[in-house]
Amino acid sequence: MAALTAGLTPDQLKQRTDVDQWSLLDLLAHVRATADGWGAAIGRVLGHAGLIARTPVVEPHLAKRTPATGEYAPAFRDYARQRTRLLTVLTSMTAADWQRTAPGSRTKAERAKTVELLAQHMVRHEQTHLKQVRRIVRAMNR
Repeated sequence: MAALTAGLTPDQLKQRTDVDQWSLLDLLAHVRATADGWGAAIGRVLGHAGLIARTPVVEPHLAKRTPATGEYAPAFRDYARQRTRLLTVLTSMTAADWQRTAPGSRTKAERAKTVELLAQHMVRHEQTHLKQVRRIVRAMNR
């Protein structure tokens, strides 16, 4: 996303095109909010395992911001920091850690969500929006 949006003006980042109803800033806000949610879910599972007791995957004060009404660069920096923290945790995990689920989950569906499955959902979701970013940027460059 950073490479695709590099060099765009603040107005371009807020602009809606004829190919999409969302601006790039809207997309960043959405991707970041959902990444905060996925990261928090992963953090809850791993927190129960004692793997991230001192390194939260998501900082609660970052999740409360609304970058769609703000500036792109600071919002993207916050997103990148959150992603770096999450990747640091994920890359240090063992094979068994990837299969962990949250104890005490209320439903069978919640208990079936392993860290691996949560991470896969997050990746697929972001890949979909990355394609959307490409379409928007291409439309701006016509």
